[in-house]
Amino acid sequence: MDTQILHLFNYAGQISWLDNLMLFVTLGAIPLAPLLIGRLWWQKGRYTGQTALITLGLTLTIALLFQFIGARPRPTNVTLIWPTPNFPSFPSGHATVAWGLAIIWLWHATSWSQRLLTIGTASLISFSRIYLGHHYPTDILGGLILGTGLGLMIAGIRFGDNETKPIWRWLIWPQLSLVILVTMMAYLGALPYHLLAWPGLDKGLHFLSFGLVSFWLNLWVNGRAYTIATRWGQLLIPLAIILPLSVATAEELSQHFSPLRTADIWDWIFDFTGMLFFWYISQQYLDRQHTIHEANT
Repeated sequence: MDTQILHLFNYAGQISWLDNLMLFVTLGAIPLAPLLIGRLWWQKGRYTGQTALITLGLTLTIALLFQFIGARPRPTNVTLIWPTPNFPSFPSGHATVAWGLAIIWLWHATSWSQRLLTIGTASLISFSRIYLGHHYPTDILGGLILGTGLGLMIAGIRFGDNETKPIWRWLIWPQLSLVILVTMMAYLGALPYHLLAWPGLDKGLHFLSFGLVSFWLNLWVNGRAYTIATRWGQLLIPLAIILPLSVATAEELSQHFSPLRTADIWDWIFDFTGMLFFWYISQQYLDRQHTIHEANT
């Protein structure tokens, strides 16, 4: 399906004016990033400009890191009017940077026209990479997820309401992006399985990745739990466990339908134990913060 969608939109060399537009968008995205940062710096101040610069550097660095870890080859059997870069394919660096900077711009947008223009520009940059045959659609999707997650983290930490809530709750967004990207890489056959063959590494990553999701999520929902009435009283199930556990369960079951994945009950067990462990740590942190707040008031 990934290849079919790519070939559906890879019209490069067939419509001259569209070829020129897509090539202009792809090549123009490179100088557009510093121009956007300069405009934010001028209009919104030094702090906002520095934030955009941090976003540019971090999104580009993390995208390249994922590219060389996965080493997914660029598309083949496509029509090219411009050579593909000498970098692996997943995720798209253009899409990652575009959506990361789009989040910073959207955070300060004051009208719907600005929001639509920002989303449209990031979407057009992303689409141009498919049109030119430089990326698979899943590369673009991965870039969108990664860029959005990093952008939300940076914008939240730098501009969010962090006086009454833990600032580190914003790390939930890149953590979710990380889990989604690693899952996508598994389905695309782009995981470095030679490294995962190390004893215990795979299970340890399951424990850590889903555990950190519960940790940051519990900070985000401020320790809230779902209440179930039983004959013995009320049973409290933390949202920071039930939500990611539901997703982990569904993903583990879906592996039965993929030729590249193998369902493993032990993966699910390590996911669950990681959630319990890190939820407990985050709950202790929240309880201590509440105690300090009550003592000060």
